[in-house]
Amino acid sequence: MEHLRQFYIDGAWVEPFGEQRLSVIDPSTEASLGEVALGDARDIDCAVAAAERAFVTFSQTSIEERVALLERILVQYDARYDEMAELIMREIGAPSKLSHAWQAALGRRHIEQPLRTVAQFPWQKR
Repeated sequence: MEHLRQFYIDGAWVEPFGEQRLSVIDPSTEASLGEVALGDARDIDCAVAAAERAFVTFSQTSIEERVALLERILVQYDARYDEMAELIMREIGAPSKLSHAWQAALGRRHIEQPLRTVAQFPWQKR
């Protein structure tokens, strides 16, 4: 669980301006899984500015490029699927089978659905 106390902004892991942290507790053991950073207004401003800069070029990408990007994201998610399921299981106290079959799968579906939409949407009509 790298980067729990950082944010991914503008293509890099960065230290947050906000100093608040939130402890993530395993409800089955009451042990701490770690602490995550909570951002403040300055962190939000940095993220929004990065998104605005990225939009300039991303808005010009083709449908094929966007599909390829989502496919690469899905490959990375699948490579870490078991890790995601394990962390979800520990974070919410879900049984392992539920975490693998439903919870982590839901994260996968959040990538698959936009991928299907981008690939199949009739972007232009005559």
